[in-house]
Amino acid sequence: MISATNRWKRLLDGMATWDGVGCSDPGLHQVAAPVDLGVVAFQNNLGGSPFVVADIMFGGWQEVEYAGGTIAATHTFIWVDDEGNPTDIDGNGAIDVAWREIYFDAICQACVPVTFWNWEIDDGLDEPGREIDIESIVLHESGHGLSMAHFGIGFVRFDGVLYETSNAVMAAAYAGPRTDLAGADNGGHCSNWGSWPGI
Repeated sequence: MISATNRWKRLLDGMATWDGVGCSDPGLHQVAAPVDLGVVAFQNNLGGSPFVVADIMFGGWQEVEYAGGTIAATHTFIWVDDEGNPTDIDGNGAIDVAWREIYFDAICQACVPVTFWNWEIDDGLDEPGREIDIESIVLHESGHGLSMAHFGIGFVRFDGVLYETSNAVMAAAYAGPRTDLAGADNGGHCSNWGSWPGI
């Protein structure tokens, strides 16, 4: 299993991959937080803090117990007006995002039997637990942090095999390691950020 130090390095690597896409410069900068991050964690008594220190915050590995065997999740907080309606101040047709928080699940509560996720760097070895390639999930969730949605659909075929209709990092399901951005990933990112900061 990968160490905590290497986990955090992979988070930075995932953001650097998106930052390296040539069509855009969203101006990503790492901020050293003086407190534990995570409003979602704070609200669920898992540590964290009620303070927001960045547009994209990594809440870390928690026992968040997402439903259905969800490996990780990105929570989006939006701006609202005085009546509670979502705002679109810049008039781009999209709801204004306040910030996002990314969490990685520590234990698969939906698994039978309940087991831990084995966060690792893909090494081809079969280790105890449900093996999850950390680089793939970090890159995927970082994409959500940068406003990317899922591409394609994922479903279980009649023979019990998970099938995906996309080979993109932002595919709708995790079927194994995927650490290189596909054309759809690059296109989606460029669509979101290609004109930044000129909008």
